[in-house]
Amino acid sequence: MASFLLFKYSKAGLNPNDTYSSHQAHVTSLHFHPNSGSANFSSLFLTSSLDWSIKLWSAENLNKPSTAPKVLSPLTSFEEADDAVFDVRWSPVHPAIFSSVDGSGQFSVFNLNSDLEVLKNYFFFPIKNVLIV
Repeated sequence: MASFLLFKYSKAGLNPNDTYSSHQAHVTSLHFHPNSGSANFSSLFLTSSLDWSIKLWSAENLNKPSTAPKVLSPLTSFEEADDAVFDVRWSPVHPAIFSSVDGSGQFSVFNLNSDLEVLKNYFFFPIKNVLIV
């Protein structure tokens, strides 16, 4: 099982000793929710991995981090990818939407307001530069 520490984000109020453990392979990207709009979702972040999954995490107690190290689990996992997931990003416009891209060329859009499944899949074939919707 792959684990990761958030040393880079310790200044953001996270405990640098906490371990986030759930992925079965290396983590390929991490993206914190952008703090925009009236609601604050900045404690949420997404990770993608070579294990073909995306995990949604909550950085507990962002304003008052604990001093004792903890092993934290994800809030949920998205495992609809057809290959290793190389990147995941929150929408800069809508707080419940995020997207990912995997090794098969699949670009997926997720909407947490509607369901925990893929909203739409897109396939990009770089040889022909064709986007199939």
